[in-house]
Amino acid sequence: VASAKQNKPSPAGSGRCLRLVLTDGHQECRALEVQPVNELSVDLPPGTKVLLTGDIAVHGCFIQLTSKTCRVLGGRVEHLYKKWELTKNVAQQTMVRKTGESGPPEFIPFDKAMKIGA
Repeated sequence: VASAKQNKPSPAGSGRCLRLVLTDGHQECRALEVQPVNELSVDLPPGTKVLLTGDIAVHGCFIQLTSKTCRVLGGRVEHLYKKWELTKNVAQQTMVRKTGESGPPEFIPFDKAMKIGA
């Protein structure tokens, strides 16, 4: 699961756009959340089972997901989950180490940055 602001989870319906890679173990396809699906989030572990039902639109090689056509069943694939969790933890620790906080550094407008450095 990917989103534009992966470090800041967005609730369903807040203008977010999630992209998913779906696979049956043999073939992969891409999907986009075009209408809020409350069960979807960037925190879904790899291997989470998803049930697609009904008439599903495909646009530009992306399956269009809505709350009517997509239901999260749960589950995970353990070896994928361990790698995903490790990557997520390392990314979080790197962010904390760089900023001393759990978020990005404070924005300093260009004109103030020039005065500070002068």
